[in-house]
Amino acid sequence: MEFNINESKRLKFSIGVAGAESRDLNASFRIKYKGIEYGFPMQISEGFATVKIPAFAEFIKDVDASILGEARMDVIAGDTYLNPWGDKFTLKAPVTVEATIKEEIVETIVAKPIIKTELTEEKSEKKEEKIVEEKKAPVVEKKKTKWALELEKKLSE
Repeated sequence: MEFNINESKRLKFSIGVAGAESRDLNASFRIKYKGIEYGFPMQISEGFATVKIPAFAEFIKDVDASILGEARMDVIAGDTYLNPWGDKFTLKAPVTVEATIKEEIVETIVAKPIIKTELTEEKSEKKEEKIVEEKKAPVVEKKKTKWALELEKKLSE
């Protein structure tokens, strides 16, 4: 059996009961690791015993994946103690990588000032004075129509 130290695990065992009622059974799942025994209550119903084991990292400090542990199921029926299952287990630790800063190097970049110049030529505009001669507009003689003459005459009366 194998346990990942950072994950909880739910185990379900089929259990056959003879000579006692299921409701009269008291069961626990026991783990022995580094000489210390840990117990977790089990629920028994309809021919099955289930247990939820929290992640080992929650209750064991300094987990060593190279050490084998022992696991077993204890069942008490009235005044009778039974041990219907037992096994060895290993712990599996996920790969972890840790990094710490040992030295911080600060690089200073010295910026040299840059001066950019640009020469633009201004074109001087010479204003030429133009001499404008005044000329009289030619007089155009307008011929009046007969109707215009009659209208002018009536207006002047």
